Amino acid sequence: MGVLRVAPVAGETTWSLLHRVAARYAVDVGDLRPLWVWMNQAPRSPGTTGIRTDAEILLNRAGQDVLARLCRVDQRSLERALPTWAQGPQAFREPAEDALLALARWQLGSAAHGPVAYGCRPCTARRTGQAQAVMRYRTGWQRVCGPHQRWALEACDGHGLEHLDLHRCPEIAAAQRRWPAVVRRAQRSGVEEGAVFAVARAVVCQWWDLALGWEQERIWPARLHRLAAGDAGPEFWWWRAVAREAATFPEVVAVAGALVDPVVAQLVWTDSGGERIRPFPPDGALCQKLSRRLARPWLGEVGAVPDSSALTAWWGALVRQRRGAGQGVRGSWPRGGSSARTNRSP
Repeated sequence: MGVLRVAPVAGETTWSLLHRVAARYAVDVGDLRPLWVWMNQAPRSPGTTGIRTDAEILLNRAGQDVLARLCRVDQRSLERALPTWAQGPQAFREPAEDALLALARWQLGSAAHGPVAYGCRPCTARRTGQAQAVMRYRTGWQRVCGPHQRWALEACDGHGLEHLDLHRCPEIAAAQRRWPAVVRRAQRSGVEEGAVFAVARAVVCQWWDLALGWEQERIWPARLHRLAAGDAGPEFWWWRAVAREAATFPEVVAVAGALVDPVVAQLVWTDSGGERIRPFPPDGALCQKLSRRLARPWLGEVGAVPDSSALTAWWGALVRQRRGAGQGVRGSWPRGGSSARTNRSP
């Protein structure tokens, strides 16, 4: 079917690949849709008639063959690059007489695999020759493009931006470089990286909201203005919503590193009174440790540690495990904390 080769980008959605195929042939993506029999309606962006940018397409085996021939790429390469490729045939229970029909089913990317973010256009142009928007599955610790100093924003949030410029915020890229060390320590403890990130992100997002009342907080407002090209100005609240994940990422990595640190676990045990039960001390050893790691020595004064329900839940689970009433080390972490599903807004 195809005469031009269109290679997939690692982690790309099938809907994104179909867009690039259409662009390569200089046709509208809607002109290619009749090649498949669609089993449901496409997800639409709220208030518009357009299909959501974070949409995904699941294909049966005949439908996959159509796309492979259209791209002139073998199916094995597509399976390696497209995260939802293998689960496509599982979404269909067609009778034998329909097995030869090329079937397609719409789904949201977040439901099919995980959060979908915009790919870096310069990176895409270098790899594919197309300076085009690409939708890729990207978790919270995969959003930094180091070579181009960009933070990939989540697709279909309605803000109209694809990325944030990180040139004024080198600490965000530095946090990205520290993340692999957190992962290695988590693996030694038998904990999934997605679970660690989920807990750390929940803690920091709660602090992000509480920080509006912290007079001593200077780091986040300054970083937010830098992410907004120097000054958020009258759009402060808009930027605060759009840039939250990038602005808090260094603190998320710092908290995640603390959560998998055996030294911190011992501090939690000391704060808890050991075998004697006592209330969570707001200025205990754990709070002091986090204060130093986050460069905020006043965290104890504002009660940040006990004010975070996510952190106190983790603290309680760890203490119960040490006292023999829990479920082991993994009892301190949420179940099913896979890397694919941990970047949704709380």
